[in-house]
Amino acid sequence: LELLSAASLFQLDGLQRHCEILCAQTINTESCVHIYKYAKIHNASELASFCEGFFLKHMNSLVQQESFRQLIYGRNSRVQGLDPLQDLQSTLASRLHSVYVTSRV
Repeated sequence: LELLSAASLFQLDGLQRHCEILCAQTINTESCVHIYKYAKIHNASELASFCEGFFLKHMNSLVQQESFRQLIYGRNSRVQGLDPLQDLQSTLASRLHSVYVTSRV
C-alpha cells in the first residue's frame, strides 16, 4: 500500500495499476475495509471498484465486522469524503445491468 501511495503521488500510472492488481490479489475479509479506504484516498479507482465487488460478494460475513459496519454506517466515512453505500449501490446496479444485457443477447 505504501508503494501505491508513492505511485499515486508521483503520477506513475503503470506502477499504480500494478500495485492495485497486487492488492486485489491479496484482499480478504480482514483487510478489505483498510484497502478500500486507502484506494479511495489515493484515487485508485480500479482497486476501489474491486473492493466494492468484494464487499457485495462477502456481505454476509462483512456485516459481522465492526470495521465494515463503521465504514458503512459511521459518520467518519462521510467526513472523510467516502460514501460507501452510494458506491455499493452503483456497483450493484452496474452488475445487474450487465447481467440483464447479457441475458437479452
